[in-house]
Amino acid sequence: MSEFLNELRNVKLIRRPELREITQVPDSTWDVWEKNGNAPKGFLLGPRLKVWRLSEVAEWIDQRAANPVKEAYSPGRAKQIERQKESDATQKLAAQILAKPELAARVAALLGADK
Repeated sequence: MSEFLNELRNVKLIRRPELREITQVPDSTWDVWEKNGNAPKGFLLGPRLKVWRLSEVAEWIDQRAANPVKEAYSPGRAKQIERQKESDATQKLAAQILAKPELAARVAALLGADK
């Protein structure tokens, strides 16, 4: 890339349609990522004119390409997966306790003490 284009890349501001075209990310997804700090933040030039620095967007794309996301989930799905992992860990612990009669007896005594 020529030096002129590198300089232009560092100062060029892009609007939402250009951002969408460059990243291919839907507006609603970008807004969530931006809010969560997972994408470059734009700024207002005027009351209704939001822009992003092309250099920041390009750097973000380069970072994403170098470190691709392995799995992407919606916030609700991510919580569901986390709860499932916790449930699996609880079931594994329960199985380990039941496999040892002395531990099972102690747990049963503790649970019986609550009644």
